[in-house]
Amino acid sequence: MSASTPAVAPTIVVYDASALLAWLLQTANQWQRVDRLMRRPADGVMSVPALTEAIYVARRRGNQATPGQLRAALLGQGLRVEPSSEDDAEWAGAAIAESEANPAQWTTTNGPRTGTLSLGDGLTLALAVRLGGHAVTFDGAWFNFPTQTFPVVNAWRIPL
Repeated sequence: MSASTPAVAPTIVVYDASALLAWLLQTANQWQRVDRLMRRPADGVMSVPALTEAIYVARRRGNQATPGQLRAALLGQGLRVEPSSEDDAEWAGAAIAESEANPAQWTTTNGPRTGTLSLGDGLTLALAVRLGGHAVTFDGAWFNFPTQTFPVVNAWRIPL
C-alpha cells in the first residue's frame, strides 16, 4: 500500500468525511479539489461512517440542509454509499489500535501535530482496501504513521 497520491487516477475513490465536508461546505481551497476528483471517471464511494460524519458536521457548522438533502447532493455527484462489512470492522479495529500505539506525527504551518485514526477513518480506509481503491482525505495524519501506510490520495495535492 502507498500513502502517496497515485501517478494514475484511481478507478475506485473512497471519500473520507473531510473531503465530503469540503465539497458540501464549499471550503476555500478545498472544495474545488474534491469537485475536480468527483468529475473524473471513477467509481466514487462513501462509507456509511463518512457520510454520517459529513451530515452531522455540516449541520453543526451551519448548513441548513436536511440530512436527506445532504446525502442527495453527494449522490447527485455520482457517489454511492457502501456499508461496512465484518471484515472491514476487523481491519479497522487493528489499524485504529496500531495508530493509537504509534501515532502519526507531522508539522504544519501551525506547528507540530500528532494524530490517530478515528472509527470513521478506520472504516473508510478498510473500505478502500476491500474495494481495491484509494481513499481521499485532507487529514494529514493518514500520511504520517510510522508503522502503517494506506492507499490514500492526498486531497491537498489535487490541482485547483
